[in-house]
Amino acid sequence: MKKQYIVILLILISMNLFADNLEDNEEIFEYNSEKRIYNISGFALELSCFNYFNIGLGYNWGTYSVNYGHFFANSYGFLIEYKSIKELHLRIYYDIYGGSAGMLLGASGIASTDFEKISAGLAPHVGIGFAGMKLFYRYNFYLNKTFNCHEIVLSITKSPNKNNLKNHNN
Repeated sequence: MKKQYIVILLILISMNLFADNLEDNEEIFEYNSEKRIYNISGFALELSCFNYFNIGLGYNWGTYSVNYGHFFANSYGFLIEYKSIKELHLRIYYDIYGGSAGMLLGASGIASTDFEKISAGLAPHVGIGFAGMKLFYRYNFYLNKTFNCHEIVLSITKSPNKNNLKNHNN
């Protein structure tokens, strides 16, 4: 029963973070002819599931640029994740995304433990992303195949202060 309340609380928190990011970025939906560069660094919350539920917390560094209504972004960061079957993961990642559909490609290096054995691996991912929100599919390839798994991931980055999303005209 308590686990259900925790999951509901986490979903509500992530919805609040997503709504704040949309509010901060409203001006980027307008057409403009000048190139702008935005900072999208901030705290990252990652929720994922397929066979098991994961929650990850970390920090994301990144920028995206808007030029003639099209955008391109790159970001990198780290996460510490906890899987519901009592596994702990440390993930370092890099993403690029952009275009009119927000196509996202990326990869992460990962180290995991179930507190009995340890393994390292690589996790490529593909999906969609825009500003501080990403939705993607990832497969984790580990040296120890018992850790291998699929994941559908929602990642939200929240800037520590609202002034972090100011543009810099070039």
